[in-house]
Amino acid sequence: MKKLIGTVFCGGVLFAASIPKPAEQPAKADDKSRVVQASEKTVITIRTAVLESTLLTLPENEKVAITFAGDTKNWLIQATKVPTRYLSVKPMVAHTQTNLHIITDHGNDYSFLLTEVSGSADPYDVKVFIEAADKKMQENIQAPPVMISAEESERAKREAEQAKKEATASVQAAQTRATADVEAYRESYPSRLTFGYTWDKSKGEKVGLQEIWNDDKFTYFRAKPNEAPALYEVKDGKPSIINFTLKDGLYTIDKLIDSGYLAVGKLQVNFQKAAR
Repeated sequence: MKKLIGTVFCGGVLFAASIPKPAEQPAKADDKSRVVQASEKTVITIRTAVLESTLLTLPENEKVAITFAGDTKNWLIQATKVPTRYLSVKPMVAHTQTNLHIITDHGNDYSFLLTEVSGSADPYDVKVFIEAADKKMQENIQAPPVMISAEESERAKREAEQAKKEATASVQAAQTRATADVEAYRESYPSRLTFGYTWDKSKGEKVGLQEIWNDDKFTYFRAKPNEAPALYEVKDGKPSIINFTLKDGLYTIDKLIDSGYLAVGKLQVNFQKAAR
């Protein structure tokens, strides 16, 4: 469009002279990011510039789940493929306006009025940080997400299946190790037994003593006495009574004993482990 600014007389002919209208100045960027307080009842104005990207940043721990925009022809609304807290808005033509609603994975909703400000004295927003001013919205952010993307759902399913497989494999491996340990112990157990104890056989017969042995942890007595004897361990020449368990004629002491004696009344049967 041209504007008439005067007339010029040339060669007897009057001409109308005109010059082009000055081009519109592009919008200037705000050199500082902006922080806005949002609630469920607020609508926040976002200043944008044609073909320039403005980045909207949700509160920490929130992610973009769904967006609704009024004009999707003249506005480019972009989120990352993997859900994050970031959303880019860009007008494709000057002097346009639309609304935008963001629903987050925590169930909060934020509403905006996007306006292109070319030719205006207002700078456009390069980056806008959104803070939840509503107590309910803040509580939602602290709670677990209520909406997840199909990709996240599928990933969680795969991770759960993988964890189940690993747990099953771990249990099976533990069972295999336990079985192997039991078999190894059974195979090696006979070599752990020591029968090298000596005692007075004639006295031993009187208390029904048949055998004494130990493994690497316990000491055993096989006896069938008419009266259960008391058992003493002798260390450094000093006797001390020892507790034991009795089942089917087998006395089990939960320690290794090198020397001691069985006593029934006045009868005492001394025993000693022979030196190897």
